[in-house]
Amino acid sequence: MHAATEPPTRIGVGCPIIARFHLSQDAEPLFTEAMRVLCLKSAVYELTGEDEEAAELVVSAPVDEMVHAVLTQYTLCQAMTRRLGIRFVHMTDRERFGWRRGDYTSQCYEAAGWGEPPARYWIDADETRHRLRVLNDRYTSIGIFDDGCRHEIDFDRDRDRDRDRDQEPAPAPASGQLTSTGR
Repeated sequence: MHAATEPPTRIGVGCPIIARFHLSQDAEPLFTEAMRVLCLKSAVYELTGEDEEAAELVVSAPVDEMVHAVLTQYTLCQAMTRRLGIRFVHMTDRERFGWRRGDYTSQCYEAAGWGEPPARYWIDADETRHRLRVLNDRYTSIGIFDDGCRHEIDFDRDRDRDRDRDQEPAPAPASGQLTSTGR
């Protein structure tokens, strides 16, 4: 059961809360974590007599975001689950970023033999809230709100501004400066 104090899920907030996130460096370890979560959820699902709610483990926002990315690969997921004889379980409507080190999910993770979840990707609920506040302060300054789920950017107005900027003549070189032709 999810506590009422946990922040609700927001689309796409996971990866930005990783300090100095870089997709080319973080994708592979995040993929590993996502696959581990899917395996844990599948195991809990089977061990609880196919209780989907019990299998919806509380995970860190970045890991959950990668789980979503994996699950969008429908054909690959179908082939993996058919080959392994398991079901991938994921209830998006039950998600919360309330993961805490030492909780039930952590205990399952460690019991699976993977050690402690890596701190870079497994960011606990309090730190997640802090990082989201930092990001939202920065996002708000450029017109992005609600954890990136709403913005007030008018792309047509910006396109007109870009077009006007492209049509402006280049400033004349200052007296005594060389031009691109060397004169």
